[in-house]
Amino acid sequence: MIRFNVPFVLASRSPRRRILLDGLGLNPEIRPSDVAEDIQPGVPPGVLVERIALDKAVDIAQMVPDGLVLG
Repeated sequence: MIRFNVPFVLASRSPRRRILLDGLGLNPEIRPSDVAEDIQPGVPPGVLVERIALDKAVDIAQMVPDGLVLG
């Protein structure tokens, strides 16, 4: 298992992301964000996914200022 000197937090409810991170030995603390995952017409899927992930990470990072947060 990889250990961080700061809290490592996953700001998502995605079971797949948790499985992937656990499989890498990262074992994040789960703190799901309530950021809306609304589809925005005309926005490319890749851009939308990046924006939502960033918004989630920023949302949770405010509660874990000394942590490493993945959206």
